[in-house]
Amino acid sequence: MEYYTQAFTQGNKQKDSFGLGLYIVDTILKSHNMLLDYEYKDGINSFYFKFLDKILSKE
Repeated sequence: MEYYTQAFTQGNKQKDSFGLGLYIVDTILKSHNMLLDYEYKDGINSFYFKFLDKILSKE
């Protein structure tokens, strides 16, 4: 996971992408004490936000 959250990193080279998306998401989540998690299952890549409940209002 750490490899994909580094700036300018891409799994497959894309002509129209700089490889910043997961880096930006990970940085924002860390600033809110949350984590980005990853799972590959049955040919599907899934990304999860861990500790999302820390920013949700419980009214």
